[in-house]
Amino acid sequence: MRPEDHPAERTAHLVGRRWTALVVHHLQAGPLRHGELLARMCGVSQKTLTERLRELEAHGAGRRARVTSPSPGWAYGLTPRGHELARLLADLARWGAATLPPPPIATPHPPYWHHAPHPT
Repeated sequence: MRPEDHPAERTAHLVGRRWTALVVHHLQAGPLRHGELLARMCGVSQKTLTERLRELEAHGAGRRARVTSPSPGWAYGLTPRGHELARLLADLARWGAATLPPPPIATPHPPYWHHAPHPT
């Protein structure tokens, strides 16, 4: 069996993509519009968010529904399969919190005007 054929590898490929776990996390409480998701996920691009939503939909874990009020558009949510994935990701997060060391504390860079002047 090739590694990419193993169900665990295929699953890891889907959920291991950057932002996928956070999309699932935010949608587990209920459907959200694209702009609402963008606002909750600091740093994700509109293009990447759209890709992740489409991937979840293609795998039967996500769905989109037409919304007509208060303004027309689309809302994105989880299917029963997506809610099952959310529970599994929550278990992984608990395991990681109990097992993995915390990430290093990022030190902020000083503003550019605090750098030493350039020799002339």
